Amino acid sequence: GIGSKSAFAYTDNFTIVNYHRGVKSIFMCHVAGSAEGDLVRVSQQPTVEEDGLEIQIPVAAKDIDTWISKAKQFFSHWKVVPIFEGNTIVIDKVKCLFESNDWYITEESTQAKVLMGNICYPIDKHQFDSVDTRILDCGIVFKAQIGDVDIAASREGLQYTNRTIKYFLNKLSTLIVILFMMLILLKTSKNWKINS
Repeated sequence: GIGSKSAFAYTDNFTIVNYHRGVKSIFMCHVAGSAEGDLVRVSQQPTVEEDGLEIQIPVAAKDIDTWISKAKQFFSHWKVVPIFEGNTIVIDKVKCLFESNDWYITEESTQAKVLMGNICYPIDKHQFDSVDTRILDCGIVFKAQIGDVDIAASREGLQYTNRTIKYFLNKLSTLIVILFMMLILLKTSKNWKINS
């Protein structure tokens, strides 16, 4: 897909090292020969390394801090975080107050997001005229399956098609009912108290 070529948005060449079934293959990707980019196998040799994939993207010294900052933000919702070589990057996982199979609420009160395919997309609450959207300012992250919502061609944000809006309206309705029930259970619990 288009994601495999995303490094070309920053550089004209990068390296892929593939470890698969005891074979290490190194590929160079570059755009010098064609508009689409070329993939050239540079070497192949036996290895004892575990299966995996390594992507090497040359980063200019002036851009390193920006890359680190973006990586920390981008990977904070991932369950399995990549290993970074050449620089120590500590990814602080998002801390959840509540979590279900379909959503979680983070400790930070931030703009709502949807997590689909390990990518977190912000939700534009102004796309929903018919519903009170204040709940979308409480750090809610919806967990969508691939294809549940539509993304823009740029892959940078959501596309608010009828299907995407219907998905969020259904999830919001369910979420409001669940949170209301949780509040009732907490309030009626004999052990309910507020810690200050």
